Amino acid sequence: MTRITMAGFAAVLALTGCATQVDSPDPGPLAAAVRDQLAASPTLDINGEDSLVRVTTVLSGDAEGPIRSELALQQGSLTVGVTDDGDVELLDMAVELPDMDIHHGRIDLTLTNLRLSLTDAVVGQTVWVDGAAHAEVRAELELSWSLLQDDGSAWPLEPQRVGDVILDVDVTSRADGALEADLAATRLGLLYSWSGLVELRDLDLVLTASESR
Repeated sequence: MTRITMAGFAAVLALTGCATQVDSPDPGPLAAAVRDQLAASPTLDINGEDSLVRVTTVLSGDAEGPIRSELALQQGSLTVGVTDDGDVELLDMAVELPDMDIHHGRIDLTLTNLRLSLTDAVVGQTVWVDGAAHAEVRAELELSWSLLQDDGSAWPLEPQRVGDVILDVDVTSRADGALEADLAATRLGLLYSWSGLVELRDLDLVLTASESR
């Protein structure tokens, strides 16, 4: 007796033109509503209470080891959109940070006017589940900053480009209909080195942004 396996049966169906194509599931009305809102490229305000940046400072010759700093975001915005294929776009992002003090041993300085921004718009492959969009994006961020001087003035430092940052973005609609986005960014490794005396490493960014209603 000839035995027909499932793989063989599927091959016969394909050859005879009887194979059926399985369509992707309908994302549903909630996802459609969120996509319509994203199509307007709204700018969302960042919620400082749920948003922060973590960065590690490594000081040359410091026996105590690296210092992990946590800075609450002061203010900022996130502009989002959507492509015709339903992929989430990050069109713009800018966040402002409080001053960062580095006072340790022979190092005594304060970084001020700290600002992180997206250098270019990026698109992430997006999965829609229960009306919410999840996207993963690789992007480049720019860190602009100044050095606080003894007289209280700020000396601008050269902006730093931080490439290969992984961004995880979730976009959904709240009960009141306003869009809300949660973003988490990670960049491990060296971010900046100042003459080998001070290194900034291992960036983590977590933020929540929503439409004003």
